[in-house]
Amino acid sequence: MPYDTLPPDTLLTDRWSRMRTRPDADALVAYWGVWVWIAGISGLANLGIILLVVSKKHLRKKAFNKYVVSLAFPDCLFSSLCTVTCLTHQLNGEWYGGDLGCNIQVMYVVFGFTASIWMNVIIARQIYCMALCAASMQEYVPPTSKRVLTHIFTVYSFAVVLAVLPTLPFFPLKANAAQGLACLPIESDVPSTVVMWAFFIPAMLIAPVLLVGFYFWRSYRLLLQKQNIKEARSLFHVFARMFAALLFMWVPTGLLVWVLGGIAPTSVTWVGGTISHIQGAVSVLLYVQKDDIRSELRTLWQRNFGAGAARSANGGEASKVDDPQESFDVAELEKVVDNLRMQAVSQMRETEKVEMQVVSYRDFVAHGSV
Repeated sequence: MPYDTLPPDTLLTDRWSRMRTRPDADALVAYWGVWVWIAGISGLANLGIILLVVSKKHLRKKAFNKYVVSLAFPDCLFSSLCTVTCLTHQLNGEWYGGDLGCNIQVMYVVFGFTASIWMNVIIARQIYCMALCAASMQEYVPPTSKRVLTHIFTVYSFAVVLAVLPTLPFFPLKANAAQGLACLPIESDVPSTVVMWAFFIPAMLIAPVLLVGFYFWRSYRLLLQKQNIKEARSLFHVFARMFAALLFMWVPTGLLVWVLGGIAPTSVTWVGGTISHIQGAVSVLLYVQKDDIRSELRTLWQRNFGAGAARSANGGEASKVDDPQESFDVAELEKVVDNLRMQAVSQMRETEKVEMQVVSYRDFVAHGSV
């Protein structure tokens, strides 16, 4: 190992041998070909979210949008590199890259898995803090940019360490092409099996899923105890979407790739890998549910493909004058609102500057104001 697969007609039938037994070349090329399209779409979608948030100041300055970028980046890296890798294999007609390519793939796969899953834990923790503030009638203060970057750096550093371990000579769990499809940490003997199920899978998948579940349960119970039904329902929807990505995407991936690996046919392992890429696209659909991101996407769509764009193409510069809303971006609109607010306050203060008059109590009562 790292790249040490067995031919389809191998006589070895034990689970460890079957985990590295590849199907025939035509089947592998077909599997890789489908992955090229699915992973490519997922990578481009996540790249679009990253560019959108980074390019808009009013989006990137918000703490939770920084978390969105930190979630989208591992999915983008994982799916984009997998697209290149699978396309190279497909064009070559067989595995291309040897041991070096296998080590590179296992690093970006494990990093993508781990960073994406653990960033969900960080966000779940922040939502729990919001619930705690709501239940205690306190104002929630979002984390500072420095704090957010600390969270991201911690998660990414842990993901890098976990990704490098299978490439080290002394680590029992090694990288190999799981049933010839993609290089992953897979079992090969008793020590590697113990490390896989006692350390690697819990650190990468089981622990973060349990933590997200813990924060969800604590937050939901906290708000229900305060009889804050409206906030509890809203919080439930946020966590439900997060759990959908974890329970119906990452958990099945681990189940089909590692639990059933070497037991089920190669097609089952391929479905597990496919789900991991679909997860990236589904996550993008969750990101656009955020109000500010959805609003910005709607604005970009209207500006480039809406009725205003059509009028601009047909009527030239005159169409730009007909629709003044297209000349405003969010930053300009905020400036207009601030100016109007300042004018209203100034006018109110001027109205209050009236000459004070002294009136006797008898006249005051007689006037009927009491």
